[in-house]
Amino acid sequence: MVLKRKYILAKKMTRTTAFRIVSSKMSATAKIFCQMQASQSGKKKHGRRFTLDEKISALSLYKPAPKAYRLLSNLCVLPSKRTLQNLLHNFDLNPGVNELIFDNLKNRVSKLPDNYKYCSLLFDEMAIGTGLTYDKKKR
Repeated sequence: MVLKRKYILAKKMTRTTAFRIVSSKMSATAKIFCQMQASQSGKKKHGRRFTLDEKISALSLYKPAPKAYRLLSNLCVLPSKRTLQNLLHNFDLNPGVNELIFDNLKNRVSKLPDNYKYCSLLFDEMAIGTGLTYDKKKR
């Protein structure tokens, strides 16, 4: 019963004028994080359902610092490590240059003034270990 009351209070808080005013000054990621805290706070751990945006925001926290993410997950409502791993397994990532990134860059740069178009693209190498892996998806 206590969880249900907390959930109702959190939902009411997100609808208040004060919350709208404060959230209008937040970045998109901060707004997603606050809404996630409010919407998921009254639910049991295994009953939480996260949107794709919430999972991607959580993934951007998890990838650079897994230990910090673990600490934050004790303080805040965040998707589990396994949920984030499942999200990553659904993406088909291949080695090499991703043409979609270059197409996106081309679109964005075409809208910029000339003095902003001077830049350098740097590619970094990474060590690749020897081994053989089998991917069921790519039979």
